[in-house]
This record gives sequence, C-alpha cells and structure tokens, in this order.
Amino acid sequence: MNFINTQSYSNISNFQVLDNYIAFNDENNHLYINGYLLDEDNESYFFYDTYLCYHTKEGGTVFFNYINNTSFEIDVFFHKDTLFNNNFLTSKNFFKNEEGKWLSDLYLYQLNPFKEIKKYDYFIEGNFFREKDFILQIFLKRNVILKNMENSILWQYSLDKKSSVSVELEIIKFLGVYKNNICFVLNKGLLVLDINSGEEIHFILKGENLNGDSFQGDFKGFFGYDTILDISRGIIFNLNLYFYLEYDLNSNKNLFDSYSFRKEDNNNNLYLNNIGGYDDKYIYAFEGRDSNRFAVLDREKKEVIWSSELLQKGNEISYIIDMQISGNNIYILDSNDTLRIFERRI
Repeated sequence: MNFINTQSYSNISNFQVLDNYIAFNDENNHLYINGYLLDEDNESYFFYDTYLCYHTKEGGTVFFNYINNTSFEIDVFFHKDTLFNNNFLTSKNFFKNEEGKWLSDLYLYQLNPFKEIKKYDYFIEGNFFREKDFILQIFLKRNVILKNMENSILWQYSLDKKSSVSVELEIIKFLGVYKNNICFVLNKGLLVLDINSGEEIHFILKGENLNGDSFQGDFKGFFGYDTILDISRGIIFNLNLYFYLEYDLNSNKNLFDSYSFRKEDNNNNLYLNNIGGYDDKYIYAFEGRDSNRFAVLDREKKEVIWSSELLQKGNEISYIIDMQISGNNIYILDSNDTLRIFERRI
C-alpha cells in the first residue's frame, strides 16, 4: 500500500468530503463545492443524501443537489442528526433564564414535502440528541436523562451511583446506539446503558494488553474524544499514543482490548491520537495538531501497515489540522491552509 500526493489547494479554512466531492470554505468564508461558488457567508455546512446543505445567516437551510446542480431552501435550520422517519427537530429561539440556564424552543418539521408539524409546549435545556422518538440529554457531564417527545422522563442515570469510583468520572462523548446499547465515552473508560431501562450493560475502566508491550508499566491507553462506534460491527475503538484500543459490545468482557504497535528498537515511533476515518479494513489516523505524520492501521492485524509525513517546503512548517477519507483518497488540511489529496496506489 502507498499514497501519493497528487493535488493541492491553497487558502482553505475547512472542508468536508463525500464520494470525492469536496466542499470547503476559503479564507473569506466563501463556500465552494468542487470549485463551484455556492455562498459568500454561511453559518455551517454538511453533506446529506445527494445534497450539500448549508445554514444561512438568515436562519434557513439551502439544499444544493451536487449531482444535477439544483437547489431549494427552507426557512429553518435543518439538523440531519435529528432526522427520523422524514421529520426532524429544530429550534428558533435561544435564551438564558433567571437561573442562568440556556433554553430553547423546539419544533418538529416534516422534511419532504417541507412543513411544520408542531411546536412543542416546553423549552429544552442545553444540548440534546435524538434517537428515533426519544430525546437524550447529558447534564453536568455525569447525568443521563431519556425523555419521550412530549418531555416526559422515561429514566435517569447518574455516575453518582458508582460511589467512590465515580468521583473523577465524567461523560465526555455520546457515541451512538447499537441495538439496545446507548454508548458513552468517559474520561477514564466506557459506559453503556440499556435504552429501555437505563440500567448499566457495560462499565469499562480497565484494559488488557493482548499484543506488544506498553513500555509504561500498567498503562494500556485510554479512550478519548476521537473514539468511534462502528455500528455495523458493534465495536468501539480508538487510537491513543501507540495503542489500538477495542471493545466488542457483543461480548460480556469487563476489560477492553489493548494492542501496542510500538517497536522497542525504533526511536521514531508513531504516536497516533486522532482518527481521520475508517472503512472495513483500515483506520486512517494522524499524530495530532502539532505534527505532520499520519498512518494507516490494519483493523484485523492491529498494526500500522503504512505511514508518511507532510513534505515541508523550505522553512515552512506544516502541521495536520484535519484528515478525512473518501474512496481511495486521504484528504489532509495543514496549518498553512493547504488541502492535500493523497491517492492510494497499490
């Protein structure tokens, strides 16, 4: 396996890629897709189906069909992560109440054909996640509440119930739902709850080293914000320093699996901490936002099979800011606002 840098684009602030369609904002916040100017001052953008969607300053959403170059607009913000059965949740007004808590109104819209279904008669506090016809919220990084769409609480869970072991624990990321498993990343492990009851299914704080040597005593790596839930397999995984970490939700293990890919006789070891993307066979990752090195890890072998670094030009130092994967290509945005495309050559 090898990757060759075949194309580069300058003055890129951020980007998204899907099926080798590239959307990006330039340094003036102008939005383009494959070189075609769409908007000169957008709020945010994302791919959905065959559309590039972007939020406007006026509070609407434009759907640009990048296949046939047609578009339409709705007058509210569309959030694809709240879409279920052709309807989605959105808010129009945000405010702080007398207690200093941020609240927002809540609407349910049908997407196609677009129309308002209802405005809920309650305000919702903070951020929320939608899972089918349920609303999931996390409070104070320690408490989980599941509600129905009418705001009735179905169950609550708190890390406080773990007594002494929970003193320093926090929920840092909601991963998603696999079967009936609601999955979270803790600052020191993993938490999995039953979606129907709120009862614990898995509470994982420790791992076991199945391959290689940690070279740091009992340290076996930890799950962080880049942790991913592969819903197709029921596998939670992450890269931390020179460890590949994995937990199978289909198992009853009380330990996560840790694999070290560090070479004892190598003074130039990789320390992979950020995942740019993955597919059935490989994980594509980079060291961090103060490094120019990136690599490909084989998911079955649990080892790095290819690595490289960004070539520097003269005294110009380039660090990796973002990495994404599409098809056989790796897309890397560096600290000098250059988007580089690496094509796979086998």
